Amino acid sequence: MNLADRIIALESIFPFSRLREGELAALANVCTERQYAPSEPLVVAGQIMKRFVICVQGGFVDESGPDSRRLFGAHSLLFDQEQDRSLTAGPQGALCLVMQKGHFFRTMYELPEVSEGIVALEASRRQR
Repeated sequence: MNLADRIIALESIFPFSRLREGELAALANVCTERQYAPSEPLVVAGQIMKRFVICVQGGFVDESGPDSRRLFGAHSLLFDQEQDRSLTAGPQGALCLVMQKGHFFRTMYELPEVSEGIVALEASRRQR
């Protein structure tokens, strides 16, 4: 994925869809592309995620089936908390944009629209 592809991918995912083009470009610039092969682990239960992962194509599954989320690792990064379940790439694999911990915290600080959206997504997921 080139920079333009990463921008397009980000703007299609909430809460990044609320950002202006310049903000999207800055964010896309710090993300790296990562392709997960089918059944490749994203995280094992009991681990703390050390990066923020944005799934732009494909998806992940856990022991109960497909996981509909597109964003992974926020709760673990924010609260230094272990993951409660293992996640692996689904049958088609997963194409992701990965943001290192430092860039994630800078994004949360500098872009309140993203912070608010991530908090809202995490809260709604926890209520289910």
